[in-house]
Amino acid sequence: MTCTSQPVWELLTDLEGWPKWWPHVCRVRLLQRAPVGEAGTRAALTWRSPLGYRFTIDVLNTRRERAADGHCEIEGQSSGDLLGQGLWVLDPVPCSSDAVAAQQVDITYRYEVELGRRWMRVAAPLLRLLFKWSHFAVMEAGARGMAAQLNCRSSKPKHWTVVQS
Repeated sequence: MTCTSQPVWELLTDLEGWPKWWPHVCRVRLLQRAPVGEAGTRAALTWRSPLGYRFTIDVLNTRRERAADGHCEIEGQSSGDLLGQGLWVLDPVPCSSDAVAAQQVDITYRYEVELGRRWMRVAAPLLRLLFKWSHFAVMEAGARGMAAQLNCRSSKPKHWTVVQS
């Protein structure tokens, strides 16, 4: 993504603002607000799947780190319809003589998840490819929405990976 990590950090840490730019986030209900700059914020996020169903996850921010070089990490745990642990990593692209390249940031999101709803667990063996497509559609829409909100450019995701246990 062509923009710096600071505005991306601000966008990601403002959970209540996610529905403004992430089309699949229907609602955010803040359950607990941590002191500014600290971990501990907890919120319930209701999502709309491209497959037509809604689901809610409670997220708890467990770690927030920002380095002087612009590297940032935001980690959290989820419960509810999806159980797991997620990690956002923001890495500024090393500066070059090109002014545009000096403003780029690589954004990585990792989410190790288990299905919390019984119907999802039962249907998963048959619907695995649809669930995978749905997840990637939600994430790609989020990337496009983030870029539009920040008035910057988003590159095509380098790779999507689903790891099965």
